[in-house]
Parts: sequence; C-alpha cells; structure tokens
Amino acid sequence: MNPVRAATVVVSGLAVVTGVFAAHAAGDGANAIPDAGGVFYACARTPTAIGQGTPVLIVDPATTPTCPAGYLRLTWKTGAASTGSGPAGPAGPEGL
Repeated sequence: MNPVRAATVVVSGLAVVTGVFAAHAAGDGANAIPDAGGVFYACARTPTAIGQGTPVLIVDPATTPTCPAGYLRLTWKTGAASTGSGPAGPAGPEGL
C-alpha cells in the first residue's frame, strides 16, 4: 500500500471511531446508533483529491436507509464473542 493510501486509511479509521463515539455520547436514547443488535452503519466515499481524506458519515438506518450518491454503505458489529488467544509465535530477534 502506498504511503498516501495508508495515511488515508488511518485518517478514515480515526474519523469513524471519533464519529461513533460522538454519536453514541450525544444520544439521548431516541437514536439507534448502534442499533439494538450492536450494529453500526456508515456511509463512506473515496477521496477526490490527495490529502482531502475520506468523509465518513455515521448514520441511523431508521432515518438514513440509503447512502447518498457516491457513498458506499458500511456496517460493523460490536461486542462479538472473543475466540481467545492463539498459540504463541516464535521468539523474535534480539534487540540492539
């Protein structure tokens, strides 16, 4: 992945996390972010210029059933069951 694309992904991820927490904190119980099943919904689009970032909209599907033109619908679930830790990997090289 090229550096500009990687930076865009990181900025987008931070925007999603910030938006999720802001939407959740601002709620008065009337909104559905996340919904009753713990699912978050968002609309995202690719940047149109380098450095513009990727706009991400956290949405309530009850009030925004579809994304605006040019946006892609994203969903993710929170609170999924943990499958536990896997086996330990091999030891890494000794540091300097």
